Amino acid sequence: MRIGCLNTIFLIASLNAVGQSLSPPQLLCATNELSGDVSLVWSIPDNPCGPFLGYEIYASELREGPYALLASIAAEATTDFLHSGAGGITTTWYYYMVPQYDCPGFDAPSSDTLDNRDPEPPVIDFVSVENGAVELNWLPSPSPETTGYIIYRQVLGFTPVDTVYGRFNTTYIDVTAAVSEQSETYSIAAVDSCRTLGLFANPAHNTILLQTVPDPCGSLRLEWNFYAEWPSGIASHEIRVSIDDGPETTVESLGPGVRSYELAVNDTDSVCVRVRALREDGVFSNSNQVCRVIAKVQPSRFVYLRNASMEGEQTARIEWYVDPTADAETWRLERGESPGPWTVRASEPLIPPVLDFITYRDEPVQAGRYYRAQTQDSCGVFVPSEAGRTIRLRGEAGFGLSNMLTWNPFLLPNSTIVGYEVYRLDAGLWTLMASLGPTALSYSDDVSGLLDGDGIFCYRVEAMFDLDLPELNVLERLVSQSNEVCVEQIGKVFVPNAIVPGGSNPIFKPVILFGQADSYTLQVISRYGGVVFESNDPERGWDGTIDGQAAPGGSYGYVLRFTAVNGQDIVKKGNVTVVR
Repeated sequence: MRIGCLNTIFLIASLNAVGQSLSPPQLLCATNELSGDVSLVWSIPDNPCGPFLGYEIYASELREGPYALLASIAAEATTDFLHSGAGGITTTWYYYMVPQYDCPGFDAPSSDTLDNRDPEPPVIDFVSVENGAVELNWLPSPSPETTGYIIYRQVLGFTPVDTVYGRFNTTYIDVTAAVSEQSETYSIAAVDSCRTLGLFANPAHNTILLQTVPDPCGSLRLEWNFYAEWPSGIASHEIRVSIDDGPETTVESLGPGVRSYELAVNDTDSVCVRVRALREDGVFSNSNQVCRVIAKVQPSRFVYLRNASMEGEQTARIEWYVDPTADAETWRLERGESPGPWTVRASEPLIPPVLDFITYRDEPVQAGRYYRAQTQDSCGVFVPSEAGRTIRLRGEAGFGLSNMLTWNPFLLPNSTIVGYEVYRLDAGLWTLMASLGPTALSYSDDVSGLLDGDGIFCYRVEAMFDLDLPELNVLERLVSQSNEVCVEQIGKVFVPNAIVPGGSNPIFKPVILFGQADSYTLQVISRYGGVVFESNDPERGWDGTIDGQAAPGGSYGYVLRFTAVNGQDIVKKGNVTVVR
């Protein structure tokens, strides 16, 4: 029974040993020497199962074989071999190794097959800017001897920046790249354990450099270079935007040939933007991210007229408020016979902030004209006020001893007329003659009590109004004056038609209003054509005598001449009857 058990155990152990594999030597590299010989280097395998018998090196000029035994190495510690006469500069050789150990039941597997060519370069899959650094991704080199990769960046030619170890480590982050200043270009070369460097990856790949050109009048212009090294090309571009630290989203998808875009933005937005180039299979490359706080030109929200008033006969004083928050550069005042067409009267630079209203005096100008003010910003945008109008006062001598005054309605946006006041210039002082309602547009001034003057009467009208501008917190009562107008009463004469010597009306003396004394002439003529009385003094009349004797009763003619204060020569002829 004990023997049977032992035989069973021995059989199980023998069966477990069958089919197990030894570790092959790791053939590290096959390097061409300048002589054309090929140097092989390998590492010693760890196989403690039995005594070492040797290494067998096989070679062929074809990858698929047949392979012939090139050499047998008897010393286990040996790690290199020189294939003399290989002509490796012009001939491609393929090698593998098989270890030989005295390990019954163990298979002796071969090493990887290497050739004597330099390691093949990897194919760059994409480069992308991520978090201010460049992420490189590539496909593993097909050369099994590859042990790492040298990363190159173009700096006056390609300059190594780092080494990545491991054939299947195919990602690298370059934190030293100036991704916001330039498009960075990269290549990669594979390297083996013998530091044999393969060719550079071709083509090299470049990052996308995004540049922004802010337009304070509108959008944010984006410009970028193409990501041009994918064999299949770019499928599309995405514009990716984050506003005020919000999530990044795609706001636009553009064609592969587009390399600029106008991004609509709002004033004071904190905008971060980048461009993403996409391949058809979904692989993408990001540009650098550009962040800006948007500062756009602030257009005027309003221009408000404050007043439109005459000063004297031919000067208009125009006042207006501008938007103190706007980025206006110039102001312009325009005048029109009606609300347009407009003529520019003045234009000057506007230096913000404007904390008070602007005043301009326009002369010479006739009253009753329309005005508007405008501001212009650096984007060429004009913002006009609504039109206002000054008061034009007209006057003429009316029937009897009165002066008729008329005027157009005062016009000013955002205002309410309280009333009109009529003033007359008396003895050098403006005297209030009447306070009228807000719809009054005329006034008749009775001057019958002012017969001792020169007959010239000067007037002006003032409109009282309330200006209400809530946006400026303005509520004020103001006055707009009309032009000054003077009315001349024409010369007038009152002549009696009869006198009663010694009675109630003994003197024939015309009464002259608004005439000049030095131009006065009065003649009384008899029925026979003779002059019986003549005087150049308006205060001296005819007493009904001729040469000191009482004139016979009856009708006498007269001729009266004088010059009115307005320069008009007046001649009046008629008859006067002497009653006895």
